[in-house]
Amino acid sequence: MNNLNSNSRTKNTLVNVATGISGKLVILVFAFAVRTVFIRKLGAEYNGLNALISNILSFLCLADIGLQNVLNFSLYSCIEENDTNKILKNLKAFKRIYGYFALVITGCGFVVIPFIPVIVKSAIPINEIYVYYMLYLINSIVTYMWIYKTTLLYADQNQYVINIVTLISKVCTYSSQILVIYFWKSLFAFLIIQIFFTILQNLVLSKMTEKKYSFLKYLYEIERESIETEQKKNIIDTIKYRVSDVLLNNTDNIIISTILGTLFSGYYANYYMLFQYIEGFIYTIGTGVIASIGNLVQEKDVDISYHNFKALMFIYAVIASVCATCFYNCTQGFIPIWIGSEYVLSDSFLFLMILVFYLNISMGAVKLYREAMGLFIKVPRMMFVAAIINITLSILLGNTIGLIGIVIATFVAKILTQYWFEPYLLFKEKLKKNVWIYHKKQIVNFCLTIISIFFSSLICSFLGSGFICIICRAIISVMICIFIYYFVYSRSTEMNEILVRMKGFMNRRSIDAT
Repeated sequence: MNNLNSNSRTKNTLVNVATGISGKLVILVFAFAVRTVFIRKLGAEYNGLNALISNILSFLCLADIGLQNVLNFSLYSCIEENDTNKILKNLKAFKRIYGYFALVITGCGFVVIPFIPVIVKSAIPINEIYVYYMLYLINSIVTYMWIYKTTLLYADQNQYVINIVTLISKVCTYSSQILVIYFWKSLFAFLIIQIFFTILQNLVLSKMTEKKYSFLKYLYEIERESIETEQKKNIIDTIKYRVSDVLLNNTDNIIISTILGTLFSGYYANYYMLFQYIEGFIYTIGTGVIASIGNLVQEKDVDISYHNFKALMFIYAVIASVCATCFYNCTQGFIPIWIGSEYVLSDSFLFLMILVFYLNISMGAVKLYREAMGLFIKVPRMMFVAAIINITLSILLGNTIGLIGIVIATFVAKILTQYWFEPYLLFKEKLKKNVWIYHKKQIVNFCLTIISIFFSSLICSFLGSGFICIICRAIISVMICIFIYYFVYSRSTEMNEILVRMKGFMNRRSIDAT
């Protein structure tokens, strides 16, 4: 008995997404509470330092390197063929790969240390900053401990196990961090708690994976093999992509701190955090779907893949529009209630942040299919070009027009590169369709978003800015956006596909209940 998942793709996806969404909601509430206590007790300087160091180490941490997706791709065919011996050989190779990366992270982390006084412009004593940086670095390194086994949970569509363990771990972490910040105002203790629960979470997941897949007991008996040439190439190309992606999306805080000061980095971080939390929540939905896409790809049916892509693209379009409309109508009223009116930035800054956010979310389906289909080769070069454009423009515009210029640079870099090239590559190489079909849909969806923002903001202008009014603004934004999309897409194949799947799932649930 090999213990591999035998449930349908639809059921696996729904379970993974359901546990991911519910867990992420709880985690977001706790994470938001932590950030609120952090800002109010430690202030904007420490908040800026926290955001800055997190951005520096985002070049190194596992989540941003994206190694997980490459390794998942390597396992899809093994799982489809039910070849446990090949799975074991892959996991053995993964262990070595993760070990190498832990060493690289350690080395690169120490290389950054001499540059900290140049990057960090803060009133916080430099010796304290060094200590905090080292603790952040240690947390990035221990992320790799025992993690190679849990790759199998992702690829075999058992992500719900990871979702549950992560939820428990994060709740314990954030609860403990709230206590130490609230009563002792200790960033040192805050980071020690984070390291402890990172190690504990990885250890628990490793043991649960071993228990779930009994054949893993033979892992240490498998002879170590060299990494396959194709696998090695995919890993290298993906690392190039993710490093370029981080240069594009995670350098703003570093540039803001260097040019304007770490205090401004803290102001920016408050807005960025709101967008990042929602984006992370949406990403959770995607990670629940990606293994299903990967397994579907193994069947090599282009028409079915494209059919599912259109439905997924529609879902991401609605999510992007709803979120953008809510952000536009609610953010400027929410910031004063949350942490104080002194942290409110300009409306033009907010609008640019929403544009960047919308671009990221609206491309969700493309990113999922690119990763699931193993398109690791041609994307990194374009992403590197995007990163160079972003950094160059950020420095030029940041020095001339300030904070807004840095956000403009990110938006321009994405439009000139990533936003058109990744869909082009996916449609040409895998979906075998004309990419203009995709772009026409995106133009329509963007126009619908602008219309939603226009009409909802007109109605919301009659409301105040209190907490109840913020909730009403959000409800109005969601209702108007969904109404507009339903009116336009009610007879589309995308809408019909989603409704059919929902109906089929409900019917199966009814049968199971009886």
